[in-house]
Amino acid sequence: PPAYRGRLGSFQQAAIVIGIAVSQLVNYAVLQIADGDQRGEILGLEAWQWMLGVMVVPAILYGLLSFAIPESPRFLISVGKKAEARKILEEVEGDKIDLDARVTEIE
Repeated sequence: PPAYRGRLGSFQQAAIVIGIAVSQLVNYAVLQIADGDQRGEILGLEAWQWMLGVMVVPAILYGLLSFAIPESPRFLISVGKKAEARKILEEVEGDKIDLDARVTEIE
């Protein structure tokens, strides 16, 4: 919805910045466990391998959760799938909106 577009864009940027900060903190912690040596071993793997491996976990989680994100109503309407778009609009925005008006606005 247009009313939330700015907030959602800002939230995405904040999530990226927070993710980068958390990754740096995790890398620092791994480095400390390895006595400050990137090539130092932790449970048979070098510290840099742990740093890379730990970052794979949220990436896989994000990839799996992306299948739960509904298709864009704007895209669905543009390819002629108005019924699907209406269903998603109702799920996302609730049943208190005028769906016909929203679909017309998007068209």
